[in-house]
Amino acid sequence: MKLPGVSVTSRLARLNLVSAAAACLGYTGCMMPSSCRLFVDVCVPATSANLGPGFDVLGLALSLYNHFTFAWASETHPHGAYDALISPLSPELSALPPHQLGLFQALDRAWQWVYPETPRPPVIVTLTRADIPLARGLGSSASAVVAALIGINALANLALSLSDMAALAVAVEGHGDNVLPALYGGLMLCLNDPPAKALESGSISKSTPKAAHQNIQLPWPAHWQPIVIIPESRVSTEKARLALSPEVSREDAVFNLGRLAAWVSAAYTGRDERLASAMADRLHQPVRSVWIEGFEAYHHAAVAAGAFGLVISGSGPTMLALCHVQQSAAVQKALQACADRNHQPNTKILPLAVDHPGARVLGWA
Repeated sequence: MKLPGVSVTSRLARLNLVSAAAACLGYTGCMMPSSCRLFVDVCVPATSANLGPGFDVLGLALSLYNHFTFAWASETHPHGAYDALISPLSPELSALPPHQLGLFQALDRAWQWVYPETPRPPVIVTLTRADIPLARGLGSSASAVVAALIGINALANLALSLSDMAALAVAVEGHGDNVLPALYGGLMLCLNDPPAKALESGSISKSTPKAAHQNIQLPWPAHWQPIVIIPESRVSTEKARLALSPEVSREDAVFNLGRLAAWVSAAYTGRDERLASAMADRLHQPVRSVWIEGFEAYHHAAVAAGAFGLVISGSGPTMLALCHVQQSAAVQKALQACADRNHQPNTKILPLAVDHPGARVLGWA
């Protein structure tokens, strides 16, 4: 399925953006000049986190993508031999200092994992396709973190394993429900929990116990259809997390535990009625849903048209409906009608596939 988006489409255009920066073969700071690559193209899927009751532990990779190109910086580049993010498709990102971006924090963590005593050479990162909208609850920041790990691993031949990158991604992002499905693909139950001291100090390393980085890839029934509803408004993930109470009642905790167990059971058995009962939540959606204009109306419209349920994607404002593939057209029509009634002409209703491969390298030189 071809989805709407913007991109730097041709390889020549991408090369023009990074050609001055791609100096690995002549850059003396590169640790492995014989094996470093000139540039690497990386593709990372969008993700929908939580999926109702799975707060911070359940996430799904979706067929919406950001593409990045990674190249070594050099004195001949307009940015000089310094870290830089070139983002013609999202200029607001380019204005931020690199050290404030999770992308460059991930580059540092990956390099230090292999070369703890050696400074990392500067890298030019170019966002060449941007289909994942910013601050909408579809894992745009997680996509950058995962892209950085995949990119530097291939660019410098660091030989990091997927489990290494999973540990690093969780250390940067703080929780795994976006970064792990982006990395592995599919539906992920995320038990990643790096030791608190390592997480806070940034000292997570090869010595961190592997048992602390467990995760489970769940099956995804082929007849389940994800549909995303993307409003024009934005929500700050940090603000959305701070709004949640640090304590929950035993009743609400038990409610969510039961629904999460039902989610896992539904994924393994493909039983639709279990999924329909599993998508409820009491920990975060009651607070966050009030920030999403028309949330209850969208929920009612989706379920009335045959959807199993509708949840907030991540911290919102995007919503995710799940339905049987045979009900997809009816659910999309109902959701579009709801957007029209709410006078939200810029709201996007997109049927998506589940991305099973996860983040990958598309090419290099």
